[in-house]
Amino acid sequence: MIKVIEMKKESPTIQIGLRIEKDLLDQVEFFAEENKIDKMSLIRQAIVLYVGEMETAVEDEAIENYIVGRIDEEELKKYTGMKNIPTDLKSVRSQTLNELSKKRLKRD
Repeated sequence: MIKVIEMKKESPTIQIGLRIEKDLLDQVEFFAEENKIDKMSLIRQAIVLYVGEMETAVEDEAIENYIVGRIDEEELKKYTGMKNIPTDLKSVRSQTLNELSKKRLKRD
């Protein structure tokens, strides 16, 4: 006799519990009604937008930190997902680091 085991498909989403202030919930419900969507869809959209903005901010900060020499290429790739560093970015970094070195030498 062969026993068949049914495997459950893993869901691409997870359920979370969320506690928010009543005033905020009222605002969520208002905007959901105005946009003719349910409040959970509005909350999901808000989270996606916010996380996207945070991701962009982290990438921008990483690029800035790379240009001024606070982080190296590997760290830049880690924070931005870049496979290769663009030549224009490398060029700006080189120019910036040269200028910073000249300023430091003048102070010494």
